Parts: sequence; C-alpha cells; structure tokens
Amino acid sequence: MKIILDMGGEFHYNYTMKNYVKQPWSHEERSLLVANWHCMSKDDLEKLFPNRTYNACVKQAKYLRDRGWRFKKP
Repeated sequence: MKIILDMGGEFHYNYTMKNYVKQPWSHEERSLLVANWHCMSKDDLEKLFPNRTYNACVKQAKYLRDRGWRFKKP
C-alpha cells in the first residue's frame, strides 16, 4: 500500500515532527517520575519533562517497574 501511495505522488508525509535527541534518564528524573506517575495527567507529565515525550515516560515507567522500583499511589 505504501509503495502505491509513494509512486502516485498523492501522499504527503508529515515533516512537522520534533527532532528529539536520545538522552539517558538521570536518577533525579527517574525519582521525579516515580513520585508523580499516579498523581499527574498526560499533559502535566509532558510539562514536567519538557525534553521527553509521554511515550518515553510510559516506557521508562515500565522499565523501572520491571527492575523493582515501586510506584506508590497517593
């Protein structure tokens, strides 16, 4: 399907995405994520971590849970 759309020239790709640079999570960021994971909405998390996407926060939370970090609910 993608090949057909590319050949016809009718499909335009979205070039407005931000270019993110991979950065390792610091211990302070991880601690902040653990403390605020259950208390904040998606938009608030994106504001708390301006250089991280919401998906990056979700993946980091899963990574930390798999390694024994405890996410306490308020």
